[in-house]
Amino acid sequence: MKDSDLFEIESSKLATSKGDAPTKAFAAQMITDHTKTSSELKLAVSGNSALQVSTARDSSHQSKLDKLPVTCWYPSHLSR
Repeated sequence: MKDSDLFEIESSKLATSKGDAPTKAFAAQMITDHTKTSSELKLAVSGNSALQVSTARDSSHQSKLDKLPVTCWYPSHLSR
């Protein structure tokens, strides 16, 4: 879950800087939602020293982020 949250946050930050108004609104909600779930996960494992939540993306998600075209960040792509 943490890798997907980090990816969604970072890709949504890209969308907020380069998307149109509906895209920016959608991306802002994605940032809010995934920041919340990341915080909840960190809190849930905070008392367990055997579990750690990474703050870095894995290479697979970083590669996807590097290749992400801004044009795919239109909420309308969800209905296709």
